Amino acid sequence: MSISLRRVRPTRGEGTALIGFLTANSWPYYHHEPLSVQAVATAIANGLFDNHQHRTWWIHDDEHGTIGIGRLRNLTTTAHCDIALADSWRGQGYGEPSLRELTRTAFVTYPQLGAVHANIRADHIAMLRVFTRAGWAVGARTQRDTSAAGGKGGELIGYRLTRHSWQRGGTVKQK
Repeated sequence: MSISLRRVRPTRGEGTALIGFLTANSWPYYHHEPLSVQAVATAIANGLFDNHQHRTWWIHDDEHGTIGIGRLRNLTTTAHCDIALADSWRGQGYGEPSLRELTRTAFVTYPQLGAVHANIRADHIAMLRVFTRAGWAVGARTQRDTSAAGGKGGELIGYRLTRHSWQRGGTVKQK
């Protein structure tokens, strides 16, 4: 398994592919209903996948091709990180190497970043394990209003990885 990233440029001819990817897969830990073509097209038009504060990459496996997307938001000092694997590639060990490559890309490409963080639903056990195995530290636990999410996913676990910790290979174990 060899993971690489290739930047998505939705306003330069890749919008249709991104719409297809996001609407063809299910996102049970992100949305309570399937994404629509219109919703993704609007997000693309608003720059939510590629502008001065947002970057998105195709996650590519050398043997299998595109298996997901990785995304960074708020490219100032602390970026928010998301990875989303296609339905057919989940549960096959691609999460951790994909997250590690997105993290590496964040710190190498954006020297102003001091840290990256992510909020994971507490019931998304597989992704919690991915972030832990990739060396990220739990930084916060928060409750959120679940009325907009169909009553699902009330607790969020905040993970964080600083540039310093990343350079040293991951988190410092807490005493």
